[in-house]
Amino acid sequence: MSDRNLPLDAQKAWSQNLGHENMATTISSYLPVSEEEQGRLIKGLYATP
Repeated sequence: MSDRNLPLDAQKAWSQNLGHENMATTISSYLPVSEEEQGRLIKGLYATP
């Protein structure tokens, strides 16, 4: 889902299509992030102007 750069409404529609009431269910089920990746992503936020 994240690699497709979908707008939030399309992400919500995708989540609902999977039968999930809450987008958090979709995210936690299909977009796991390791602690290493989490650190890299957070550091990248500070590097972006």
